[in-house]
Amino acid sequence: MGAILDMRIIAQGIIILIVLLFLSTVLFSGLIRRTYNGLIRDINDKENRKNRLFKHRMMNDVIDDFNVALNNNVEEINTIAIIEKNMNVHMKTILLGERFAKKAVSMMIILGLLGTFYGLIISIEELVTMLSKSQEIVGVEMITNGLVSSIKGMSVAFITSMFGIGASVLTNIMNIMFGLLDLKESMITSVEEYLDNHLMISNNGLGAVDENGNTALTLSFEKFNESLTTNLRGIATDITTQLADATGDMVLTAESIKSSVVRFDHSLNQFSENIRDFTEFNHHLRTNIQRMSVGFDDFSDEMGKNVKEMKAGHQNVYDLNKTLEKLSRKDG
Repeated sequence: MGAILDMRIIAQGIIILIVLLFLSTVLFSGLIRRTYNGLIRDINDKENRKNRLFKHRMMNDVIDDFNVALNNNVEEINTIAIIEKNMNVHMKTILLGERFAKKAVSMMIILGLLGTFYGLIISIEELVTMLSKSQEIVGVEMITNGLVSSIKGMSVAFITSMFGIGASVLTNIMNIMFGLLDLKESMITSVEEYLDNHLMISNNGLGAVDENGNTALTLSFEKFNESLTTNLRGIATDITTQLADATGDMVLTAESIKSSVVRFDHSLNQFSENIRDFTEFNHHLRTNIQRMSVGFDDFSDEMGKNVKEMKAGHQNVYDLNKTLEKLSRKDG
């Protein structure tokens, strides 16, 4: 303490400024913390939310501005802009205190460096004075007095730096403990949540939300969607089953016709062999029968192709049935 009292008035003024900055930061931090805590308690109070009436004027003005935007049918309401606008109107002192607390740390360090340079100037000045009077020095005592004066200048540099750095460290610790930025974000989040999840839903007639953020209308649509999905899945299963049965019957019928045609062709061939010994009539008759046989062969080939195409169609229907069953399982 004695070293501080022995300093020059400028060095003492620098130290006093550092101390005042630190005390002002503590004062502003306490005021800011108390204000934000009060706002958080106010917006989270159940009775206040129910009555839509709060203790702080800023909260009521935020709700009024939000209701004006709702009445004007604004598609996307910028709730953050509404909150920040009212904060700038009603919390000018608090916002100024926040800016002051942010800049106070750097200002303390700058003042400490200013004191350091001032102390170095004093020290160098004393050394220069002593060296300029070297011809007048007649004893060790004068040299010692000159060095002591120079060292006092160095003490000014170290003491002011210590005050500046020490105050900045304490301010940082205090900011971490108070968590002013976290309190501000928590307050803004609480107000935004109330406006978006309670006030907007109530004004739109959607009713209150549950713990998962769902309204009664949302839950009704979800149940309707589940019921519709189940019914569509059942209809798709019935249709694919009926298609599969119908195509199966068609394939069996086509195969039966093909078998009958083959047997008929075989009978014609036997009949042709049995009448080889006939006369010219037999020859002409056989020619005609052979032509009929060729015609039935062509008919049989065409029927075979049609049966293959019907089998391919049955396979496509079967694959479609499998695909619908897979889609039904995925929807489930």
